[in-house]
Amino acid sequence: MKTKKRIITIYRNLDDPYIDAMVTGMGETPRERFDRFFEIRKKFELFIGFDHSTRDRTIKIRKAEWI
Repeated sequence: MKTKKRIITIYRNLDDPYIDAMVTGMGETPRERFDRFFEIRKKFELFIGFDHSTRDRTIKIRKAEWI
């Protein structure tokens, strides 16, 4: 997998990043937005050093003990 080169964008108007994000979101399906959200979240967690190997990702369905 080849990584993309990072592009630095300098905005003259501070509303431009918001408008760009809004236009991008309007052109995507809900599934694409969902996938992009978790991709960005994973990159952020790796950046801050969050270890995914310690996370329990299984779903356990048990009968409540108090019933």
